Amino acid sequence: ETDLYAGLDYGWYPDPNAYTFMHYDRYANTLYILNEWQGLKHTEEMTSDELDKLSDRVDFRRYRITSDKDENRTKNISDLGWQIYCANKGPGSVNSGFTFLQGLTKIVIDSSRTPNCAREFTKFHYEKNKYGQIMGTFPDGQEDHHMASIRYALEVIWQRIKR
Repeated sequence: ETDLYAGLDYGWYPDPNAYTFMHYDRYANTLYILNEWQGLKHTEEMTSDELDKLSDRVDFRRYRITSDKDENRTKNISDLGWQIYCANKGPGSVNSGFTFLQGLTKIVIDSSRTPNCAREFTKFHYEKNKYGQIMGTFPDGQEDHHMASIRYALEVIWQRIKR
């Protein structure tokens, strides 16, 4: 089992396609965000081309990508030579994924190499009631495309822990 993971959250416009490549150190319980890409209005062919451009030192095609559950887009990207699988998703998966991320000892993000991930993790917040008290839920509509791709990529880990 590799400790390198990749995730892809499908978008179009105004939401972007968001790809994130990461290393999870299970012994240190630490996540390292290594690379990212995002693009608006990108077909599967365009997305594939952009991901190939990221491969300056790493052949990303060697790694399984867990993606949003869109079977047509997943099939199209698979046909272009990527190892891509749909995340299971389902009731409670968003909170379970975020709970796993919150339980990590550390998340290391190089803001110059992965600025979109850095921005999302910095701005993400809990929902508050009218008195400013934290509700313990995440409000809909937050910018979380890379965070979603990370949840998909690490789903195999947090679902195992959840069981």
